[in-house]
Amino acid sequence: MAVKSPIILRMSMYLSQELKQRMISALIISAVVACPIYFGGVWTYLLSFAAGALCAYEVTSCKQQSAYLIKAYAVAYVMMGSVAFALLRDEFGRLVVCFLIIATCFADTFAFLGGRAIGGPKLCPKISPKKTVSGLLCGIFCSVIASHGFSLSLDMDKPFRHVTLSAALALTAVVGDLFISFIKRKLGIKDFSNLIPGHGGLLDRLDSLFLSSIALYLTLRYL
Repeated sequence: MAVKSPIILRMSMYLSQELKQRMISALIISAVVACPIYFGGVWTYLLSFAAGALCAYEVTSCKQQSAYLIKAYAVAYVMMGSVAFALLRDEFGRLVVCFLIIATCFADTFAFLGGRAIGGPKLCPKISPKKTVSGLLCGIFCSVIASHGFSLSLDMDKPFRHVTLSAALALTAVVGDLFISFIKRKLGIKDFSNLIPGHGGLLDRLDSLFLSSIALYLTLRYL
């Protein structure tokens, strides 16, 4: 009988109820946002406004009432990210938005899985104790493979640029996640709410996507 490697055993261990909840929640969120992204126009703006407003509400309703400056930073981040997402769809089309979501979500998901399964040195223990360097590298690798595969399947031009962009988006996703983790530590909370099983609040889920949206929009608009 074959003996499973320690990494495979640890990976299986983390395919637990928490991960199942995360996957189910991700599928539900995908179903909700698919139509507004596909049709674009006012629908994408409504989606972005609703998501941004709900995330801002999660921030402002935190029990730490005295942290006005920290909350202001978080709300400004949310607003800029939601506007950038809507502008990406409006100016560059749904394929670019799909590329963004794939690059960011794969980076986020496989950083979570890789970090839990492989372990190793911590990435930024004072801000987010569970994040590891191995998770970061795993997330970047899987993000590049998935988003590059997406661009090739649609015959999108400039494949090297897509590889570079997906790697950059994976890094910005981690920075965005760390920024919101820093905000949460300053506010003394673990999650912004219990809205999404396995994720916490909506901002806990969109923290990476907001910064990736800003970075990709500025790149495509000005470079």
